[in-house]
Amino acid sequence: MKIRHLVGAVVLAGIAAPGFAQAVHAIRVPYVAMAPVIDGVLDKSLASLPSHVLPRQSSTSDASAVQAPSYRIGYGADFLYVFVEIDTPQLAQRDRAYQNGDGVVLVIARPQPANAPTDEFYVLGFSPGTPAARWQQRFVWYRNVDLEMRTLDDTVVATSSSGGRSFFEILVPWREVYPYHPWLSDAIGFNVCVTRALPGTASARYCAVEDHKVDSEQNPRRYDRLSFEPARPGSTLQAFAVLDRNHVVQGTAPKLRLATLAPAPAFVPVTTRVVSGEGSRLAVRQVMLDVAPGVTVHEVDVPAAAQPPGGYAVTWDAGNGAASGRLGLSVLPPADPAALTARLDRVRDRLRPGSYTTLQFQIEEIDRQQRALHPYDTSAALRASIDQFLGDLHDAESGPDPVAARRGIFRRAFRSAIDHQLQPYSVKIPADYRPDGRYPLLVFLHGSGQDDRNELTRDWLPSGFILLAPRARGTSNWYNSDHAQDDIREAVEDVVSNYAVDGSRIILAGFSMGGYGVYRTYKEDPSRYRALAIFSGIPRIPGGAGDGPDFLEKEDLSMFARPPMFVFHGGKDRNCPIEQTRALVARLKQAGANVQFEFEEDKGHEAAGATTLRAFQEWVRRVIDQSL
Repeated sequence: MKIRHLVGAVVLAGIAAPGFAQAVHAIRVPYVAMAPVIDGVLDKSLASLPSHVLPRQSSTSDASAVQAPSYRIGYGADFLYVFVEIDTPQLAQRDRAYQNGDGVVLVIARPQPANAPTDEFYVLGFSPGTPAARWQQRFVWYRNVDLEMRTLDDTVVATSSSGGRSFFEILVPWREVYPYHPWLSDAIGFNVCVTRALPGTASARYCAVEDHKVDSEQNPRRYDRLSFEPARPGSTLQAFAVLDRNHVVQGTAPKLRLATLAPAPAFVPVTTRVVSGEGSRLAVRQVMLDVAPGVTVHEVDVPAAAQPPGGYAVTWDAGNGAASGRLGLSVLPPADPAALTARLDRVRDRLRPGSYTTLQFQIEEIDRQQRALHPYDTSAALRASIDQFLGDLHDAESGPDPVAARRGIFRRAFRSAIDHQLQPYSVKIPADYRPDGRYPLLVFLHGSGQDDRNELTRDWLPSGFILLAPRARGTSNWYNSDHAQDDIREAVEDVVSNYAVDGSRIILAGFSMGGYGVYRTYKEDPSRYRALAIFSGIPRIPGGAGDGPDFLEKEDLSMFARPPMFVFHGGKDRNCPIEQTRALVARLKQAGANVQFEFEEDKGHEAAGATTLRAFQEWVRRVIDQSL
């Protein structure tokens, strides 16, 4: 057991490193002893929190008459508090207000030397009121450059308006931005951006730290460091804990790093338990800690070394219930890629070529995930990958080809003829699939920031089909670069060669960026697809995202005269402006295209409603049943 006593403020400023010219700044964060009431109104006790004016970063129209927003920030043992003030009598209720106005974005980050941009962070999004999609009110937008789109379950946000001004009040529990905590992190980076709604559809963005990539996937983030003022002990013990590692290899165990804030010297009992995924207590350990006044950091052994591979929770209790918590832990089996490859090669003759490349890709994924792990990752995805591979390998060693026999949604891979790399895609095979049948195929293209995984879980996709979601070599290439079109073609060919696909009945569909991808892919390979479906897509790549065909231009319209088309768009969509889709549909109809256009006034950049989805299902049946 190790103990470290912190005697002063947590000041995280840093020293400039060679090669970086960016100045290192620190934002002073006062201590707030008790969590405030979150009602959109600043508590009188918090009036002394300094107000910071946000500089304007960008604007889509003249914002010279608009007063800049400001924010206040504080922290407690369990939370980060942010209060935002905006010069507007009423907050606009726009779709994805965090991006289009009026909304707030917070960045919580792990700083780099000299405040160089970091790829370890949370980006949190907040929207006012009760938007149609309630997840917009409070959610994790990005985590470590990847799109997350996960609701913040315990974060509280409230808005109010008075005196011609409007306010966001946000309280984020530290456990929702794990492992960041002012007493346990070497440093914490921070940025806050407010997007103001301007007249019409215009907006202006204001950020504490200028960062034009704050809303972009696969990009590092900028920030300033937080300088936390010393905590003031109250009358009772407060504590917060993290694990030094949230994943371990079988036979080893993590340590609990526990920070206590105590009013006086004391011996404090601390209990750690390892709990199964079903909630059963598996192991327990109790120690007595010699706690000093103020903030003290301790290390406590966790009794996990005897547990077999699996997913667990570590619960902790300090001071007989004064403070407690629950942390995720994965125990991983040993998984050496070279040893796994040797085992796979011994059963290669038992497998179809496509099954062998799929299992090869699984090994590559295990290796990639192992290399990419951070200490705070629970690595559930890696554990699932290892379990899947070991199960498939066991089946291949003892019986028939497990990949060829699989049904439902899973990932396959092929070795590309373009560069000989293993490339994945997701497929859904009907439960009643028969190799002697003839199945229609629907190819669904993912949106920006996503890949093929989870695309085929949409319950409105047609049944009785084989479904395919290509990865297309990346998340945000607009299907226009990085061999994206080659990948789509090769993925379709791999499915057709391994399953009973009716090549005359293939539908191409996509959402958002995938909607543009439908236009782009059909232009590349028009003879392959019977029909096209576009959900909330746009006909041209937005500025700065890359060059590609503009399907509003007349020379690209004539090719769409043959395939039946289904197009949906929401009236409040600001991410992919509906005006472009309206113009394209009008021009397609003038060119003789067979277009069914569905429009929902109250929808933003999101899935269509039930009525539209029923219309899509009926359209699918018609185009699949008709003869060419």
